[in-house]
Amino acid sequence: MQLMERDRLLLNDLALHHLMTRVQITSLGYFPSASRASARLVKLQRAGLIRQVQPSPFIVSKEHLYVVAKGAMSVLDSRIARLLVARSFTPRFIDHALATVNLRCTLLRLGLEAWWAEPQIRHTYEVRIGSRSRVEDFRPDGLALIDGLYIFVEVDRGNTSLPRFIAKLSSYSAYLDRGLFAQTYPAEAFTLLVSATGHLRKRHLLAALPKSLRFPVFVTTESEVKQATSLAEVLR
Repeated sequence: MQLMERDRLLLNDLALHHLMTRVQITSLGYFPSASRASARLVKLQRAGLIRQVQPSPFIVSKEHLYVVAKGAMSVLDSRIARLLVARSFTPRFIDHALATVNLRCTLLRLGLEAWWAEPQIRHTYEVRIGSRSRVEDFRPDGLALIDGLYIFVEVDRGNTSLPRFIAKLSSYSAYLDRGLFAQTYPAEAFTLLVSATGHLRKRHLLAALPKSLRFPVFVTTESEVKQATSLAEVLR
C-alpha cells in the first residue's frame, strides 16, 4: 500500500492520542467527509497499520475505535513508536482518551492554532534540595494555542480525588515558578483549562481551587464547551 503524507500524519496523531473514532478523525480535518474517512480507514486496517478495539460495555460509543497497529511501527516517528510499548486499553483509559480528543475537536472550532498531545509536553525534571534530589513529572493532558494564548488542558472525568486535583495544580505552579515553562515555550505565562464531566463536578473543582495560584484557571464542562461560540465563552 502506498502511503500518503496525510496517512503518516494521521498514524502519528493516532499514536499520540491512543485512539480515535472515525467522527473525531474527520472532525480533525484528515478527510473531507465520513465516507472518505471510512474508505481510507478500511484500507489502512487491511494493510495492518491500524486496528479496531472493542469498547467496554461501560463506554457509550456507537463508533468503531481505531488504534495504531504494530504494522505501523516502521512508519511512525521513532519517538512516537516507543509510546506503543505495553499500552493497555482499560475502560477508564478509553473514556479519558476519547474525551481529550473531543475537547481538541471543539477547540478547533473555537480557533485552535496548534495542539500538543500529552506525550509531546510531558516534562520529567530533577529538583535538587541541598544534597538530595527528586524527580518531578509534569504531565498535562494537552496544550492548545489559541489567539496567542498557551492553554494547558486537564480533562477531568470525575474519578480524581480533590486532594489529588490540588496536587496537580501544585505541579503547574512549580513548573511556572521554576521557570521551566518560559524555558520550554516562547511565552512567560499560561492558562489552565479544566473540562469537567458536569456542573456538580465543576462546582466541587471550583471550590477546591487555591486562592494563591499565579496563573488563571478556568473550569468548564463538556456541554458548555460544545455550546460555546467563542473562546471568551469558555475562559470566563
